Order: sequence, then C-alpha cells, then structure tokens
Amino acid sequence: MQEEQMRILNMIEAGKLTPEDGARLLGALRKKRAQQALTVRGAAGKALRIQVDGPSDEKVNIAVPLALGRFVLNFLPRNAIESLERSGITADELRQLVAGVEGTAPFEVLNVEADDAKVRISVE
Repeated sequence: MQEEQMRILNMIEAGKLTPEDGARLLGALRKKRAQQALTVRGAAGKALRIQVDGPSDEKVNIAVPLALGRFVLNFLPRNAIESLERSGITADELRQLVAGVEGTAPFEVLNVEADDAKVRISVE
C-alpha cells in the first residue's frame, strides 16, 4: 500500500494528477486498507489470549484479536520492517504466520506454573 501512495504522490508531483484527484485517490486507498484490515478472513473472532495469575490479586487476562495483528502489520514503519528483515523475518512472513494461525484450531502456545504464579498464552 505504501508503494501505491508513493505512486499517487509522484503522479501529483509530475502534474499527471491534480492535488484534489490525488487526495480523493489517497482517501479511497486508506478506506480500502482499513476495510481489508478489519475483515476477518475465516478467523471467526480468533484472539491471542494472555493470562497471568500472580500472588493475591495480581491477575491479567487479555485477548488480542488476530485481526488487530493483521491490521497493525499494514502500518509498520519502514524502519521496523528493515529491523525485522535484519533479524531474518520479512513482513510477508509475519502476514503468513498470522493467516496460518487464524486457520488453526484453538491451541496453547505457553503454559508455565511456578510457585504462586501461572502464565498461559493461547490462541482461541
């Protein structure tokens, strides 16, 4: 999508598009991006759940929708993508990972119990 934005901006700069037409195209592109990101493709509301039970009242129970992960991937800044690539991970591989997880049955990623604390991470 960033490439499409740059193409539109370059066309405005070159005089092939008026600024008004460019603004309309950029708006349509943003709307399309938002719609794609919020569409849950077969995930049926799947989420990454993080649960922590600590001593006394220290508890955490968070569900992060996988669709949110896909949405965030569309907005990674260039330097973040480059940092991932230096670590051997491409943005496309992350997208494939999220899509692959969305297509699975619920599963447990991590379950640790130590003394008076428990940590559980799962995909539901």
